[in-house]
Amino acid sequence: MGEGGMYGEYVTVRGGSVSNDGWSLVSKKHMGNKKMEFTRDVTLRLGGSTASVYDVENLMGVETMVEQTNMEAEKQIKFFQGCVAAAFSERDQAIIEAEKVKEGQEVMQQKIFDLENRLEELQLAYQEEKKVHDIDQKELFRFKEQNEAFERVINKFYEIRQSARGHSEDSNLEDKYACLLQDPTERWNFSDNRETATSKYIASLEEELKSLRYMVENLQNNLRVGVEIERHLKGKVCLLEEKQITSDYMMNKGLSGLRNFHTQKKNEIMNLLVEEGSRIGSMLVEVQEKMREFHLNKDLEGHVESTCDDTECRDVHISSDINASIGTEVVVH
Repeated sequence: MGEGGMYGEYVTVRGGSVSNDGWSLVSKKHMGNKKMEFTRDVTLRLGGSTASVYDVENLMGVETMVEQTNMEAEKQIKFFQGCVAAAFSERDQAIIEAEKVKEGQEVMQQKIFDLENRLEELQLAYQEEKKVHDIDQKELFRFKEQNEAFERVINKFYEIRQSARGHSEDSNLEDKYACLLQDPTERWNFSDNRETATSKYIASLEEELKSLRYMVENLQNNLRVGVEIERHLKGKVCLLEEKQITSDYMMNKGLSGLRNFHTQKKNEIMNLLVEEGSRIGSMLVEVQEKMREFHLNKDLEGHVESTCDDTECRDVHISSDINASIGTEVVVH
């Protein structure tokens, strides 16, 4: 259990016991107050009657005892209130200390976390430095080997030089390579193999020159082929661009022609529709006129039904002829 938990448990237990004692004292005080009020009532009732002085003195003694009990209870209540306040003050102080400890723990945890991160960074840096150090050690070892080889070469040439001169001297390494560098070039020409070495060197140079010429010719051929391909592709690109321009022009021209043709035919169709509409309208008017005349003639036939059969037959023929003529006119129109 943590420090804050122990403080909290202590404050809870102590506060509970103090609060129970305080409540008992408060209840005692209330009982004492009730007894004191009762004795006062009794004293007032006895004071107005013919009671004896002995009973009054006894009642006043009881009231004095009740007042003393109340005073002691008030003192104990104040004492327990002070204890409760002290307990709460201790609890608050314990909570504050626990919070401080918790904050300190969080700060320490953050510091530990930062230190761990720093340690990891340092370990990574150490690994990198170790790798660099190993590489440097390898390079140093290689340089040492080269220096030892150079020292052996210098000592060898210096011994040859000194044996050719007929005497030997003990010198350090700096003096030896200084003497070798001061010697003229002719001293180190070997006459036996000079012509052979020169011819071999010249032959190697000629071979290298031939290979270089062959490479240059191949590169030039490749360059010429690339130039030809580029020229051919440029020509194709130009032709394709011209074809594209021509096709765009023809397409635009064809589309404009189609638009004009569509507009012309649309206007012609609209004119024909208007003409046919007016013509059909006039034909409908004529048909209506013929139908009106037909109905009028039919009415006239009803009026002349009392005439002779010949006349009726003639009228019927006439009306049929009229109907036939009307039908032929409608068909013609």
